[in-house]
Amino acid sequence: MDQTKFSQEKSITEQMVLIQSLQREVKDKESLIQKSQSLVTSLQEQSAQLADTNAVYKSQIRKMEEKLEESKSEIVKGNQIIQKQQADHKQLKQKLKLKQMQMQELENTVAEKQSGISDQLGKVNTLKEEQIQTQKELEL
Repeated sequence: MDQTKFSQEKSITEQMVLIQSLQREVKDKESLIQKSQSLVTSLQEQSAQLADTNAVYKSQIRKMEEKLEESKSEIVKGNQIIQKQQADHKQLKQKLKLKQMQMQELENTVAEKQSGISDQLGKVNTLKEEQIQTQKELEL
């Protein structure tokens, strides 16, 4: 009977140790499940935050791309204006050169005419002197 009692107590003790061990495992697994659920919740929150941040970045990228396109358009317009002004400048420069050539020709013509007038005045003065001389001779 002692043997049986001892054997039963031993079996009970073993069973109690086994139950305690199993209870510890259950507690550990429950704790692990809680941690896993907490991590899943945290990851879901982070994922939602990242999705929001991503949406904000995409919106900013779209706005910047629109501004870039507007800037490109303005640059093209500016370049067209510059090219037109350069063409106008070149044309005006050619006109100025032509006007300068015409002015030079006019100055040369005026100089020739003045020279002709001076020659003619010289001849007139010479003729007047000859006429005066001839009249003096006739009076004598």
